[in-house]
Amino acid sequence: MVKGARLKTVWLSAFAGSNPAPRIKIKDYSDSSLLEDFYFVKNLRGIVYFKGEVCCDNEIKWLKRHFKYRSLGIHKDLWKEDLNFVKLELRKYESKFKNLALKSLLLASYYLVPLIILKIQSLQDFEDFLVYEFKIKEKLEDREIKRNIRLVNYSITDYCLKKENHEDLIKSDLKRFWRLKESKDGKPFIAYLDATKANLKEEVFRNLVPAIILDLREFKAGS
Repeated sequence: MVKGARLKTVWLSAFAGSNPAPRIKIKDYSDSSLLEDFYFVKNLRGIVYFKGEVCCDNEIKWLKRHFKYRSLGIHKDLWKEDLNFVKLELRKYESKFKNLALKSLLLASYYLVPLIILKIQSLQDFEDFLVYEFKIKEKLEDREIKRNIRLVNYSITDYCLKKENHEDLIKSDLKRFWRLKESKDGKPFIAYLDATKANLKEEVFRNLVPAIILDLREFKAGS
């Protein structure tokens, strides 16, 4: 089965069981059919997060330029008029959590997409959920940054279907990034976050979520 079809199957299973997980409201899609929801999920490439006080205008412009034909989601409390990302919210748990970083992590776990964290400083907000950081020193061309965003999409789709512990999943998953040279003295470019620490019982909120840190000043060639 191809990965796109796998994603649809897993996402559908959240509603098909005897104890279906609560559906997350998609503001702009609230009246759409299940088929349209599948189309949205198939085209969703990540949940964007950034610290409110951090300037990430260049990173937002980069995402707009490189994801013209794919969707990116963002929690409704981070959404702004000039952002062309889809506003999302946690329906059942929206009032339970105040932490925007946690809400964004749960959205990523639910939709089986990675987090795209803008600026290294923003990663600090996920300190309580951080399992592993993959650090690099090298600068990357645009196509390589986009390639690694594609790889973390493959990651969460693949290992959400496995029952291995997180340590084994990460060890296996890091092989995807063989083009990158890990450096303990570098800056975090990929992070693995544990959504189970939110202590929600629904399996769709208990995934290991990969994140890519989009910081053009640190990682983009020529910056």
